[in-house]
Amino acid sequence: NTAKTEAELGFCLSRIHWGYGIMSEVLTRVISYISSHTHIHYIHAWCRHDNYASQRVLEKCGMQLAPQKRKQSLSKGTWQTFEYYFMYTSLST
Repeated sequence: NTAKTEAELGFCLSRIHWGYGIMSEVLTRVISYISSHTHIHYIHAWCRHDNYASQRVLEKCGMQLAPQKRKQSLSKGTWQTFEYYFMYTSLST
């Protein structure tokens, strides 16, 4: 079986649009579509350790923090800590 069963989410929104709930709404709809129209059963995302707004967006969409999966990565010339968020879609049951 070569069907993909996992997906990674990534997002970016211009600062002038922050604070309006746009990204939470978009990701909720994307996750809903994935759950009902694909064979993907596991979704994950990485988020910078100090990006509390993005962490909140992921949590609002039903994703959970997996603190044991934290990683360090070079970003914009400095080492950054990234948090790992995940969820199982409704098709995984």
